[in-house]
Amino acid sequence: METIFGPAMRLYKYVNEDLADPRTKDFFLIGSPIPGLCLLAFYNYFVHNLGPRFMEDRKPFKLDRFMIYYNIVQIVASLYLFIEASKVWLFEYNWKCQPIDNSTDEKALNVIRLCYLYFWLKLIDLTDTIIFVLRKKFSSVSFLHVYHHTGMVMLTWSGVKWFPGGHDTWIGWLNSIVHVVMYGYYLLCVLQPQYKTSIWWKKHLTQMQMIQFLLNSIHSLQILFYPDCGYPKWLVLIIVPQNFFMFYLFYRFYINAYCDNSKAKKLE
Repeated sequence: METIFGPAMRLYKYVNEDLADPRTKDFFLIGSPIPGLCLLAFYNYFVHNLGPRFMEDRKPFKLDRFMIYYNIVQIVASLYLFIEASKVWLFEYNWKCQPIDNSTDEKALNVIRLCYLYFWLKLIDLTDTIIFVLRKKFSSVSFLHVYHHTGMVMLTWSGVKWFPGGHDTWIGWLNSIVHVVMYGYYLLCVLQPQYKTSIWWKKHLTQMQMIQFLLNSIHSLQILFYPDCGYPKWLVLIIVPQNFFMFYLFYRFYINAYCDNSKAKKLE
């Protein structure tokens, strides 16, 4: 048994403990990947299987009051994160190449706290899909939607676990202001339902999200041109393909939702 499980356990300990940032190892849900993976597994099971079966013979839940409070919380939390991250990115960090500060300096610890908050916001974002299911908006539970939410939880967990700070925190900074606008629109739709049918809002929100993915890719690629940066360059192999893939998925959605059918067919 030792010959089978021994190397695997040593590899797990090396990756999960030895390589992990010691400053975040005791954070709730960060120490081990198992609770988070179980949560994501249940999330995917619920939105694809359990939830639709539960709602099959039920009327859609009216969640307007809950959605008002939920969207307000999302707006306030995302705006707070954007403002605090702006202090870092506008006055402390180097836009061209920013290594991770591995010290216990208060500035470094503050960035870690912001990364951890961002991770929690991505966990809370899973509520979006649950609301769709409980309101029987099953068409909104698309591959794009579920993949994006699942992937963001995994990526932000990894960031807090191994790389809490540095160059790629740009992604969270930019995404936070996008979410302020997005959840602001969602709140407006609950308070003023006529905006639900406004193509103008939806179209430009999608455009903003696509621009976000392109900017993330460009910003991440910069570190390849600074050999002495100190930020792990192999992360480009994860960040850039992921953002290009998300751009492609959002672009396909954009063409199918807002452009003529002839263009949409070309993407099939």
